[in-house]
Amino acid sequence: MNIRCPQCDASIEVGTEHIFTKCPYCGVRLFYKKDGFLTKESIKPTHDSSVAVKLLKSITGKRLSVRMEYFPFYRIKSEGKTKFVPGKMINAYRVADYIPQGDRIPLDMDVEEPDFSIDVALEKAGVERADAIGIVYLPFFTARDRDTFFYVDAAKGNILSNTIFDQQMSSINQHPLAILASFLVLSFSFLPVDIIWKFIVVFAVTTGFWLYERG
Repeated sequence: MNIRCPQCDASIEVGTEHIFTKCPYCGVRLFYKKDGFLTKESIKPTHDSSVAVKLLKSITGKRLSVRMEYFPFYRIKSEGKTKFVPGKMINAYRVADYIPQGDRIPLDMDVEEPDFSIDVALEKAGVERADAIGIVYLPFFTARDRDTFFYVDAAKGNILSNTIFDQQMSSINQHPLAILASFLVLSFSFLPVDIIWKFIVVFAVTTGFWLYERG
């Protein structure tokens, strides 16, 4: 029996209905079943642990210990669209919306299997059937600071966490801007100009800082 490799489209000969095999042309690992196949790949890391340590120190002020772990994401192609479903329970906000990005390479290491089956992944993706299903293993640097867990994407440098630390950092960063804006408005109020110009400047400064913080 021949199947087509979903990675390079090469014709591969298999001899059973259930088989683990490897494409002899591109090296991608495949799990073939009589009704389809499942590719397994990993994302190539572009950052080392020192980058993760620096990123987390900028947030926590601490030098946390990190370790690399590979987490599986189901990649489901259906009706011309691609959806990603986390294959393991990761204690991080909005991980269900996270899209693994980076250079995909053949999986050449032992990794943990997803916590649930393909059928469950299809249900989570909201589709009944898929044109192709694969598993992409994304490397994360993981760290813990008391009850806070951090996941640093080793390919893109994005940080996920089980706490909404980005909103906390945003509110902290707004304080210097608010002080500066108040100082400028207060200083201008003492200048001997018409009140209409004072109003225009106050409105312009306030709007400018608001747009800056939103951007």
